[in-house]
Amino acid sequence: MNRQNQIFIFLLIITIVIICTSCRAQSIPEILSNTQADDYIYLPDYSYAGYKNGEELIPNQGVVYLATDYGVVANDGIDDSKALINAVDELRAVDGSVILELPAGKIILSDIIYIERSDFILRGAGSGENGTILYFPRPLMYVHDPEPLKELREYLMEFDKRQREEKNNIDLAFSQYAWSGGFIWTQVPGERVKSYLEKYERPVNVLAKVTSGKRGDFTVTVKNNNSLNVGDVIELQLFNKDGKEGEIVE
Repeated sequence: MNRQNQIFIFLLIITIVIICTSCRAQSIPEILSNTQADDYIYLPDYSYAGYKNGEELIPNQGVVYLATDYGVVANDGIDDSKALINAVDELRAVDGSVILELPAGKIILSDIIYIERSDFILRGAGSGENGTILYFPRPLMYVHDPEPLKELREYLMEFDKRQREEKNNIDLAFSQYAWSGGFIWTQVPGERVKSYLEKYERPVNVLAKVTSGKRGDFTVTVKNNNSLNVGDVIELQLFNKDGKEGEIVE
């Protein structure tokens, strides 16, 4: 980032702070200004979202591959889904860090792009007039049913999950995309998206059982940590079978 861009971003931050400060008395919602609400209203801290908990920049290292070499053409009015899917599929087997660079302009996508590897960066040309635009002209309902959501679809049908509002004359089946949507997915091939039906249950290698933790904290206590090692990447599964009064809520 050059000095001019740094100065611009700094001035933008100052401007935002000044604007927000000037209207603080009128714009703070009740949920934030009511100090008595802390006990029953919880706002998650999303500052830890992003690469390395949002504390580091996404690395700019890796072999760069151009999406245009795989047939992605911006601003031609033709759907680019197949070309981009082909590029992502071919780069899945490449060793080391990979950067797939999209061209500037409008890229049309109407199918789900599955990213199924680590050390992969899908990078556009930036924002603004000369940036990359991902354009999705069709809703997900026109996409072929994704195989990873097969269990979810069965669950919705078996338990008749519907949006029912008699006064508003609404009685519609829940969409599978109400639980998981978007046109760009990251996933581990063959892994279940989520546990829904008993018949699909698989043996689970339990590394440790959580015994306590507090909502909003960043630590939990486990019963036995002998199977845990510093640097492990683990999956934390949380289940609530006791409704609103379940311990997990706290």
